[in-house]
Amino acid sequence: MCNEKPSDYMNPNSQSCDCSRCGPSIILNWKNGQRILEHMGAHILHDSRLDGSEECCGLCLCPAPMCQLYLQKARGIAGSVLVDHKKSSCVNMIHFNYATASISSEASPCSNVPVTCPLCPDGSPAVWTYSLHAHFRGRHRLQSPAHFPIKVGLSQSEKNGMRQVWNLRFKVKRHRKTKSKNKPSLAISEAHHAWLYLQ
Repeated sequence: MCNEKPSDYMNPNSQSCDCSRCGPSIILNWKNGQRILEHMGAHILHDSRLDGSEECCGLCLCPAPMCQLYLQKARGIAGSVLVDHKKSSCVNMIHFNYATASISSEASPCSNVPVTCPLCPDGSPAVWTYSLHAHFRGRHRLQSPAHFPIKVGLSQSEKNGMRQVWNLRFKVKRHRKTKSKNKPSLAISEAHHAWLYLQ
């Protein structure tokens, strides 16, 4: 079931709002698309409250087909893929770099992006990679991953990275205060020394 959210949470122009599932203790920066994909992806992989047999939107966690994302090829870049924002619909529609988001790295482990299902008719909505298992089993009745037309498994490093994202989601990142080496010391005049008051 898709959780209701306040209108500012659904507004992609909002600078930051809390996660509807985690509550106000987690503030999401909607200007950073990769962090949104990462946080929602961690929910899809590790949130026991989500139904693993359902396809979930990687932007709002609503089950398919409530959200529909369509892909298109970018102009001038051979083979590059983009989300077609004119055709797509999601309450949390945001812009993100598709090529960067589709590759898992140590600094950004999530690779959950919408992809084209080779078994669906041309022009069908894309399927999020973290929901491909559910899509192939539910939509195409393929029970064994050996029969899936494309590989859907995650690397061990991505699994470990996304587990860490999930486990540390409530941890507040604090910036360490560094002492400035060139900071001048505060000069105190003779008239203000405490010993004058003790005479």
